Amino acid sequence: MSAGLLWPQTRTTGPWIWGRGVDLFWIAGGGFFAFLFIAVSLSQVSGAAALVTTTFLHLSILCNYPHYTATYQLLLLEGKGRQLLVTSLAMVGLLVITAFYQEALWGLVMRLYLSLSVHHYASQNFGIAVLYGHRRGPPLTPDEKRSMQRSFLGLALFMILSVNTSLGYISGNAGGAIELIQGVQIPLAGFPAWVYQATLIILAISFGAFVQTAYRYRTRTGSHLPLAVFCLFATNLAWFVIPSLGLPSGASLVPPEISILMLGAIPFFHCAQYLFVTFDRNRQTHPTRPIWLYVGLVVTGFILFHAPLPVLPTLLSLDSLKSSFLLIAIINLHHFWIDGLIWRKRSAKRPVATGELA
Repeated sequence: MSAGLLWPQTRTTGPWIWGRGVDLFWIAGGGFFAFLFIAVSLSQVSGAAALVTTTFLHLSILCNYPHYTATYQLLLLEGKGRQLLVTSLAMVGLLVITAFYQEALWGLVMRLYLSLSVHHYASQNFGIAVLYGHRRGPPLTPDEKRSMQRSFLGLALFMILSVNTSLGYISGNAGGAIELIQGVQIPLAGFPAWVYQATLIILAISFGAFVQTAYRYRTRTGSHLPLAVFCLFATNLAWFVIPSLGLPSGASLVPPEISILMLGAIPFFHCAQYLFVTFDRNRQTHPTRPIWLYVGLVVTGFILFHAPLPVLPTLLSLDSLKSSFLLIAIINLHHFWIDGLIWRKRSAKRPVATGELA
């Protein structure tokens, strides 16, 4: 049987997981920067924003959905079905409680989801950076890993705090709330404007931590950090810092027409990154039929997101839009939870093989 239909169990060695080009494009962030280059041109085309948004909504079925179900598959693969059941029931409970106390909790749950999304994306970039550090040569020392973690998560913290200030640099921030769609808003924390100025200190510390890590690694090993590590840090900057920066005039550094195009691209490339890493993990543990695995993940993901939608508004006494966004938030919060459990346990067992993807 051809390699495309059956991957034998194998542990890849060398600096790359799937090859230099594939890794840099799909895992280290190159694909996003290629899209960003195109987006600058598309932003001047009438109707481009709607077309790109629709395209990413359709691509989410093929990329974003299976990225969630890949987490469940990995948990079952490790014989942790009970954990999956317990955490799922806990999140169903949160869904029901939020519906009963929607006035007090809906906005809070949505804000928690958006904030933890930023943390999750940045943690994943950090974990993969550590993975590449292990693959290419001397792994990072615990001190170097902690310093690098501060650099990646510091950029995420910058975005989380700055979005919740009253300055409104993020596209969609309208008077203390982010408008997801017409008529559906997520209230923000509404920190005073000086908090944004304070976050610039966090930004400087994060840069310093990354420079410190690179310097320590270079001094200790005689070589630079892997190229993929620099690309992943640049990706963190592009995802979390650039869209959150404001100009002295009060306008956002990134024009709204480009920010809108980025909204669908960032989750798409995050999910693609995750799938490439988890598919490698599958072939490390057992012979894998990639086509059947991928089809199964897509179908399961589609059922997960769409099967509850017809009944949720009636069961939860929420309008269809709010119930849809709440379902998305609950699925994501569950994903963050079990994904962190999976990768932290695995990294403790085999740090050289997997890094600390979280």
